Amino acid sequence: MKPIFFNLYLSGLMLLLSMPLASQTVSTVDGAVILHNLAFDQTPGRLTLSFEAEVIEKAMNYRQSWTIIPELISPDGLQSRIYPTILINGTQKHRHYKRKMSYKNRDLLANLPLYKVKAPQDTTQVILYHADIPYEAWMEDATLTLHQILTSSREKKQLFTTGNIARVSPEKIIIKEVTEIAPMPLPTLPVVEPAIYTAEGTAYIQFPINESVIRTDFRDNRVELAKIENDIQEILTDPTYTLIGIYLTGYASPEGRYAFNEHLSQARTQALKDHIVRKYGISADEIWVTSVAEDWTRLREMIVESDLADKPQIIDIIDSSGAPDAKEKRLQALGTTWRTLLNDYFPNLRRVDYQLLYQKR
Repeated sequence: MKPIFFNLYLSGLMLLLSMPLASQTVSTVDGAVILHNLAFDQTPGRLTLSFEAEVIEKAMNYRQSWTIIPELISPDGLQSRIYPTILINGTQKHRHYKRKMSYKNRDLLANLPLYKVKAPQDTTQVILYHADIPYEAWMEDATLTLHQILTSSREKKQLFTTGNIARVSPEKIIIKEVTEIAPMPLPTLPVVEPAIYTAEGTAYIQFPINESVIRTDFRDNRVELAKIENDIQEILTDPTYTLIGIYLTGYASPEGRYAFNEHLSQARTQALKDHIVRKYGISADEIWVTSVAEDWTRLREMIVESDLADKPQIIDIIDSSGAPDAKEKRLQALGTTWRTLLNDYFPNLRRVDYQLLYQKR
């Protein structure tokens, strides 16, 4: 069956390739993928990992998913760094995932280093993986371990780990074929928790009209900021946790011109990022920011759940193919209903969704 290829890039940026130190196929014993042409590429300040991940045919049923996690581990085992992960969904799992992302309207999470692939059960696919991390001295002679987590329809998880796949060296890459571990049937494997954890939430931070500077004493901002601050504080102060990254997605409501709302949502999300950097000393490079100018998706969900008399007409306007500014004018023509939207619905659209990724040491 003809493979399907996906090109994947970290943070949506095209990374320039240079000559790899070495490459070879690595067959994993258990899991969903076989790695081909695995290579490290050392450039000043960066360590790039690239490979072709062949998704094994029938590796999952349509209700399951796999999370593929490459982890670089120091020779003494005391330090490690996670490369961006790959999420491979069965067809039904992929639909559920899309609905979840649509609900949060993360605009496909363009800055989230989590690659999303739908894998039909009867199709062999090849994922072209290429990502880099900052190079540190301990990474010399570090080894690559591949974790593969199978998630069932009921969110039960099974972990498959293949260690010592490759070793980083200034001179060469040493590839190790894993043959000493006998395959284990899926039903007999223990259920374990994944190595990477997330803390998610929503903060309804409010700003004075047309402003994008966070005022902690403005309305309920202290309470809303406390939501994300408490989660960050818990991770930073727990010696068993390591913070990997923070992802912020800001949203604006539809009143006003779309172009201005686009600028406003970006500026306000950036303001929260700056607040976190100042308060906790977290590197700005570890905080990814994206924004949605006008959250029509969430507005539609709220209208569907409402008892507004003009509900069908509002939904028809939202679903129309007109430009956002044209939709707003049609909503304004509804008179009293427009004022209801302004006062009771739009404030709930102005928010920042956050996701904290952390790992247990």
